[in-house]
Amino acid sequence: MSRLIVKNVGPIKSVDIELKKVNIFMGPQSCGKSTLAKIISFCTWMEKTNAFEEKMWERREGREEGERIGEKR
Repeated sequence: MSRLIVKNVGPIKSVDIELKKVNIFMGPQSCGKSTLAKIISFCTWMEKTNAFEEKMWERREGREEGERIGEKR
């Protein structure tokens, strides 16, 4: 994940940020720092879960890694 756009979630009206390896959020109380951190955590978890499930389906279907359905070997 390198870019995140969030609109109308909790106290966040609109934000478009480029994520780095380390990110620091600073601001007053109740401005959405924790909300943003939770969204980033959730999206990261979803990416990892999706990648894991794709690998499991490839194994079940006997496909090689990266091979698409319908491709000839």
